[in-house]
Amino acid sequence: MSHISLLSTLLKITTLVISLSVISSCKKSKIAEPQTVFSFKANGVSYKWSNSVSGNTEPQGAKIIKITTATGNTCHILEGMDHQSDMFLNLAMVTNTLQKTTYTTITPSSNNISYSIYKANNVYGAPVNPGDSVAVNITDITNNFVTGTFNAVMHDQTLTKIEITEGSFQHVMIAQ
Repeated sequence: MSHISLLSTLLKITTLVISLSVISSCKKSKIAEPQTVFSFKANGVSYKWSNSVSGNTEPQGAKIIKITTATGNTCHILEGMDHQSDMFLNLAMVTNTLQKTTYTTITPSSNNISYSIYKANNVYGAPVNPGDSVAVNITDITNNFVTGTFNAVMHDQTLTKIEITEGSFQHVMIAQ
């Protein structure tokens, strides 16, 4: 093999290696979407669900929906659910537009607090007693996703107190 042919072969191999390096460096890296997390304690028992819910077919997760109540008020409902356990927690925020703020409702109130409800083990709870409350603190709204904290005091149908503590939600989708 002559020096020219060896040099030509090495030049072709070098060009191929450089081309492959350029092509592989041009691949777009996929940025992972932040995970939706919804967690809280109900009378000391911890619950955590990690999934964005767009309908009622996902096994568990969280979303925020907007509704118009029978009285014509606009509410946003923070919904956390586990369909496999037939459990859910809905927390109402009476507002037309979500903002970074704390939404608090204390019973008695005409602010549709009845749209807040809890269900676990076939026990339903709601803020029905005077002094019961729901507080949802929105700390971030980015690209139709919301992050924040919450707590609530409710009572079940036998008037047993249900304390919702250490509630948090990250990257929860605002459903349209």
